[in-house]
Amino acid sequence: TASTTYQTGADVTVRAQFINNGQLPDTQDTTFRAIEDNWPVFGFAHNLGSVTRATSPVVFSVGHVRDPAIEYVVPGGTQNRSLYFWSEFSTVSALISSFLGDYSAALSRAISLDSKVDSDASAISADYAAVVALSIRQALGATEITISRNSDGTWNTSDILMFLK
Repeated sequence: TASTTYQTGADVTVRAQFINNGQLPDTQDTTFRAIEDNWPVFGFAHNLGSVTRATSPVVFSVGHVRDPAIEYVVPGGTQNRSLYFWSEFSTVSALISSFLGDYSAALSRAISLDSKVDSDASAISADYAAVVALSIRQALGATEITISRNSDGTWNTSDILMFLK
């Protein structure tokens, strides 16, 4: 939205820009470099205006897409595997729009899952519940669901493999 701004660049530059101006200039630093070289960062800023009561959530999403996602070793060579979402979305923009559009429903599902995990694991102990909740997040965050292509280039939706990072 117009009230959201961004900037990529050296950490001290981006932070100073926000501190001094309360917004970012929507610019990109395209000088790609090692992480320790002027510490490149990506900053978001969203102007909430004058806040006098609770506001609607501001939803940000950060991700990355690479294709192929996995180079899988198969008998006789390798197979490039893509992330499963390509079988459902033709563009990254369509994926992002769907993801952000589902925020409220996804939040409701997440709260329901968290509640169930907490309830079940707390029956053993509160410490156990915390470990289980963290373990579920680690496990889900470490997986990639992939798909291959058929010989005609279409997605082979019957060849789905999941990998741990």
